[in-house]
Amino acid sequence: MSNHAHSELKTGSRDYAPKGVDKRRVPIALMPQERKDLEAMALKDGRSLAAMGRVIFLRGLQAMAAEQSSAV
Repeated sequence: MSNHAHSELKTGSRDYAPKGVDKRRVPIALMPQERKDLEAMALKDGRSLAAMGRVIFLRGLQAMAAEQSSAV
């Protein structure tokens, strides 16, 4: 699915980052299957690729912080 085709699937305010979010983009390299997985998750959840990526990042950040604090 292309970004253009996916952008038409956006719905509601879920697609927008909260106020105050740094608007500079952080590109990441994904393997083809990882991209397909991201697209499928975004479509299922009604989010843009960027919004879904942000959710995944935030959850991963929490998990890694918890791992680091328990390792100390």
